[in-house]
Amino acid sequence: MCKNLLYLVSFVLVLSLVGSASAALPAGWLNQDIGTTGGSADESGGTWTLEGDGADIWGTSDGFHFVYQFLEGDGEMTARVTDVGTGSNNWAKAGVMIRETLEPGSTHAMEIITPGSGSGIGFQWRPTTDAGSAWSGSTEPVVTPPYWVRVKRTGDLFEGFHSPDGITWEKEGDITISMVQNVYIGLARTSHAAGEVRSATFDNVSFIGNISGPVKAYNPEPADGTLLADTWVSMNWTAGYTADSHDVYFSDNLADVQAGAEGAFQGNQTTASFIVGFPGFPYPDGLDTGTTYYWRVDEVEADGTTKHQGSVWSFTVPPRKANNPIPADGGAFVDLETDLSFEPGFSAKLHTVYFGDNFDDVNNAAAGLPQGNTTFDPGTLELETTYYWRVDEFDPPATHKGDVWSFTTTIPGLGTLVAERWENIDSTDLNTLKDNVKFPNSPDVTEEITEFSWNGPDTDNYGGRISGWVYAPATGEYTFWLNCDDNGELWLSTDDDPENVALIASESGWSPLDTWGTGEEQSEPIQLQAGNRYYIEALWKEGGGGDHCQVAWQGPGIPEITIIPGNNLSKYEPVQAYGPNPGNGGSDIKQTTALNFKAGIKAASHEIYFGNDEDAVTNATASSPEYKGTMDLGSESFEPGKLEWDTTYYWRVDEVNNTNPGSPWVGKVWSFTTANFLIVDDMEAYNDLNPDEPGSNRIFLAWADGFDNPAINGSVVGYASPPFVEKTIVHGGSQSMPFEYNNSVGKSEATLTLTDLRDWTEKGVNTLTVWFRGNPGGFAEDPVGTFTITGAGTDIWGTTDEFRFAYKQLSGDGEITAHVTDVGTGSNNWAKAGVMIRDTLDPGSKHAMTVVTAGSGGGAAFQWRPNTGDSSSSLHDLTPAVSPPHWVRIVRQGDTFTGYRSPDGVTWTEQGSTTVSMAQNVYIGLCITSHAPGEARSATFDNVQTTGSVGLMWTHEAIGVTMAANAPDAMYVALNGGTKVYHDNPDAALTTNWTEWNIDLQAFGVNLTNVNTITLGLDNSSNPAAGGSGLIYFDDIRLNAPAP
Repeated sequence: MCKNLLYLVSFVLVLSLVGSASAALPAGWLNQDIGTTGGSADESGGTWTLEGDGADIWGTSDGFHFVYQFLEGDGEMTARVTDVGTGSNNWAKAGVMIRETLEPGSTHAMEIITPGSGSGIGFQWRPTTDAGSAWSGSTEPVVTPPYWVRVKRTGDLFEGFHSPDGITWEKEGDITISMVQNVYIGLARTSHAAGEVRSATFDNVSFIGNISGPVKAYNPEPADGTLLADTWVSMNWTAGYTADSHDVYFSDNLADVQAGAEGAFQGNQTTASFIVGFPGFPYPDGLDTGTTYYWRVDEVEADGTTKHQGSVWSFTVPPRKANNPIPADGGAFVDLETDLSFEPGFSAKLHTVYFGDNFDDVNNAAAGLPQGNTTFDPGTLELETTYYWRVDEFDPPATHKGDVWSFTTTIPGLGTLVAERWENIDSTDLNTLKDNVKFPNSPDVTEEITEFSWNGPDTDNYGGRISGWVYAPATGEYTFWLNCDDNGELWLSTDDDPENVALIASESGWSPLDTWGTGEEQSEPIQLQAGNRYYIEALWKEGGGGDHCQVAWQGPGIPEITIIPGNNLSKYEPVQAYGPNPGNGGSDIKQTTALNFKAGIKAASHEIYFGNDEDAVTNATASSPEYKGTMDLGSESFEPGKLEWDTTYYWRVDEVNNTNPGSPWVGKVWSFTTANFLIVDDMEAYNDLNPDEPGSNRIFLAWADGFDNPAINGSVVGYASPPFVEKTIVHGGSQSMPFEYNNSVGKSEATLTLTDLRDWTEKGVNTLTVWFRGNPGGFAEDPVGTFTITGAGTDIWGTTDEFRFAYKQLSGDGEITAHVTDVGTGSNNWAKAGVMIRDTLDPGSKHAMTVVTAGSGGGAAFQWRPNTGDSSSSLHDLTPAVSPPHWVRIVRQGDTFTGYRSPDGVTWTEQGSTTVSMAQNVYIGLCITSHAPGEARSATFDNVQTTGSVGLMWTHEAIGVTMAANAPDAMYVALNGGTKVYHDNPDAALTTNWTEWNIDLQAFGVNLTNVNTITLGLDNSSNPAAGGSGLIYFDDIRLNAPAP
């Protein structure tokens, strides 16, 4: 009895302590870092304190701390800045802001104050997403806190005001910016010094307008991404301001929580907290160690049906074993003076580290010295040596043996790269550097630098380049950032060959030193392999003022954005052979491949070593069986003959020049693994060389298409200009075949004539595999009465639109009604789908429409553009929030256009009305925009009805942007010009994911020991029609044997 009572009292005490934490901000307020980290916000007694880091609120991307609420429509915010703190930069900014989104490149307008000798008071804005910023301000007089600031919105007009006393106000400036109806309004703070946190204080904070708190749950505890120190948790959140109850989802399966699956649903409740991992609650036996859990709270309004889907949050209970080693497991190029570190196992009290250069010794070690900290100093390490280490965790009475990790130390020659300048070139346009007669081979200034950062004395009117090799310390995805002043580009090769570079980041304006933007300055994640080197090059063009160029990265074992250090860099001096093809570490390589490489700059000949034993190839000499002979300079290709299936081979090329005392230059050992299938065509061998150049292999010369005879064959293989192959949308490797079809002539096909692989019975292969990917159909009716329309585009908004429009023609008055059943999935909650009447099919046309948006977007909206090329206007309704399924209607009566919405198609609410002067004959129909450039999104409609003088035929068109849209024609394969084998899905061409098509070889009915040709095609020969066209990608055509 006493034990039970003690247990209950202890538990209640824990819960009361958890629930007693006070919020730092008033209800309805949110705060977050934008484009930076380290900020905070607090309010007490009407005084607001913001701590903000960040390079600036300026250029194309911002870094600052923001505390905000939501503003619907017109409104304003006023505040007195009482203190701007201390820091290193007099351009630190504090003030009031209206902002369209919480992305770093968002449009915004703000009135701010700067300290000391900064620019005093100013009105600042960014008119277009990810574009440059502008400023209206004066340094006379220089103002100091306390000082009043105000920002105001009236439609698309934004104004900034300032006042010394809050009574007498002076307008600083105004600007017209096309923003959505629902925006963010609040206080902003940036230190204008990346890595430095600076405070600002405000009071007399006030609003005018429809200000509200968030409708979704927010402020999760534990915070998203937390490492949990226990096997139970009380999850808490701040309720959305319209919430009456909460639907809670919790699971270790992310997909279940995202989908709101039944297995993840924990019930509806009225309290804003939820306990798991404790007796009497879900997961009564406790949470599992080494597991990440996901949770979501959907806020339910008092009507019981209106719900606001929450974000998915997570926390992790660490494993009992030590984890997250640094250097990363398998890492390369590790500094000789590195310290090792790790994350401790769950509840571990002591850690025993084992270290050595032999895997078995470390794995089998039984005795060691326990320590309390999670770092280990192994002393000075040896060059080019692989070390192994293990950490055992002691949690009395259990010991949890750790995994054996490894890393390899650096190689000689790392530590510098080359910075070059071409002087006396005016302007900030990078093309003036590229077009200069002295570029790229005759720089005026050359120097070596020890990290990827140049910040020398200020110099004007020059172009610069920093180039060399970057060495990947671990296998995984890396993100790169470019920071330069002024314009710049960052190029990275797929290997160590400069000819294979691709543009991965750019700077169209300039960025302050040590600033890492999230727009064009940031690359997409790029897969690199540990131990490999990659050619990298940054270009920049300086006009006047400050100047610099920096490149940073983040990836495996590099948790923070870090300027690339010298121990991962070297000068581009290829004295060794380089540019191996197949690439080092390549897999699924053809069994009859040729091994190609680039010659070192001092080579006169090449010695080739090849075999399936890595150590043997590494240590081989001219007397070893792995030695395959000498090749003259100019012959950089070796054919090893037909190779075994599924086998790893190693090769080495030593560069030789008997007149040079540095010879030979022993090459790196490269490897590749052959496929466990036969490769018909993986599309990797094709290039863009001119037909008269040695090695030319253009894809459309290998695959015979209909380019020269379009009257009977509507196919076109490859693009019209280099690169002729597809480099981004690929299944395997780095290339795929783009295949355009136009079946108005009945068929579209391309044929490859086979040379080396004609026996399709080798090793018992019995299946042909073709990988393909299509594009969605633009507009389709299936089943009858249900319409699916797919569109991309930035938005239907501002002065010009990007969307897909399925329409008929309307003469005079009329209306269209539709039930929007779904707006599909995508990245932006402002995706729009609905009904529209439009004057023309031009992007800037006058129009009126009623739409619904996805998720937490703008609900239902009546939107219009009153004059061609003018800004758009909108009337939204967020209370209650409207989302599909929902009914919409647009009505024309003369020049009056009225939008309606309905939850059931019976009870209608007027959404808005306006006057727009349109021609007698207009377009009426269905519209969809993904509100995300290049991202296709599909909406479905049913119960589509029109009244008035409306045409019979539907037509669809991409407005304002190019969008791929495929016709659902039949896909087939044929061998030796014989029987066509069709895909069993008649809509295969509409598939938007890479799809594997397996075909039994017996279905072709040909002699499989002598296959001469393979044909890929689509046809509609039974019903050829205009518009039966599209674009397909083919890749990785293979022959597979039965599973053993």
